[in-house]
Amino acid sequence: MRKRQKKSKRKLFIVVASAILVAIVLGIVGILLYDVPFSNPFRPKETPATISDKEVNRLKAKTPELFKGEYATVAENDLRARIQSDKEDRILLVKEAKRRGIDNVAKQLNTSLDAIRANYGSNEDYQRYLSDQGVTERELRTELEENIIINDLTKSLVSEKDITDAETRSYYETNKSHYPPDYNAAKQQVIADLLGKKRSEALDKLLKVLKDSN
Repeated sequence: MRKRQKKSKRKLFIVVASAILVAIVLGIVGILLYDVPFSNPFRPKETPATISDKEVNRLKAKTPELFKGEYATVAENDLRARIQSDKEDRILLVKEAKRRGIDNVAKQLNTSLDAIRANYGSNEDYQRYLSDQGVTERELRTELEENIIINDLTKSLVSEKDITDAETRSYYETNKSHYPPDYNAAKQQVIADLLGKKRSEALDKLLKVLKDSN
């Protein structure tokens, strides 16, 4: 019985995590930015709450097994709360990035869209992909733009030159089991990992400041 409960909990975690990842990466939301160009002035502005409701409804239609039996209510509420919280955080970060002048991402955006389209043999296949994911091309484009802006904001917070040799060596020694025994051979990977860690911490710190000031 315990094994079955552990298996069920593990399955729930995997399903919930997968659903959150789909929501974040594929842009399963409506109008994500407060100032999207060419927005319909007569269309009600979507909020993180309505966006999360829409996403949960989409998932219920697409993957009903997620909300059946032992996964009902708990998974639905968890998904709704996580999606809403993520959307609120992303809106704050995008607004802050734009305030700092980080919004010229058209070239990166087009490159990303072209890369996605290149994975499909025809426009029909690409449109089928969008339909299967439950998003429009505009929604996908908006989400990708948001991802790029937040990524550029993150890069602006910490750069490789901010990492000292002493920090790199210390990080290597602390996490030695994850790297080759030769420090020089592992150094670039150590720097990359440490940079990612410091950027994540800096973004979390910035997000806390933004939340506290709102």
